[in-house]
Amino acid sequence: MPQLFFTVNPSATHSPIFQVMCGDTNIDLTQCFPQLVPSRERAIRLANDPVAAADFFEFSVKCILKYLFAWDYQKRRSLPEGGILGHIRAFYGSAELTERANFHGHFLLWLAGGLNPSQLHKRLASDDNFKHRFFDFFEDIIHHHLPDNGDIVYDSIYHQKTFT
Repeated sequence: MPQLFFTVNPSATHSPIFQVMCGDTNIDLTQCFPQLVPSRERAIRLANDPVAAADFFEFSVKCILKYLFAWDYQKRRSLPEGGILGHIRAFYGSAELTERANFHGHFLLWLAGGLNPSQLHKRLASDDNFKHRFFDFFEDIIHHHLPDNGDIVYDSIYHQKTFT
């Protein structure tokens, strides 16, 4: 069972790196907020060079996996120091295009030491401390509630509810 699912949606249109990949030599990537040509021109560049868009997507995904998750592509395993989630045992991803012709990908990550469903079930049944920590974790990261009356604003012009 994978431990994490995530979606990567790098925006080539707004990326200075993509603009450099398209041949714009005026962009200074050493600046925190480099000056870019207007968004219309950036969109035209994207439409005119779909290969650069695919290269940018691949570059973005590889950087995420290498620098955030510490994946060593040459050795096909996690780096010894591990990434932000520890060590990765494996990952799988598939890429697709959005309606606006931007690449995005969906990924599954298997972490080293991650439990499969039967192991997780046994551990939850046999280890009360683990069970409490497991469910406390989910209670901590998942939040849901109905809005309080103070959160609802009634717009008398349109007679519809909006939430603040």
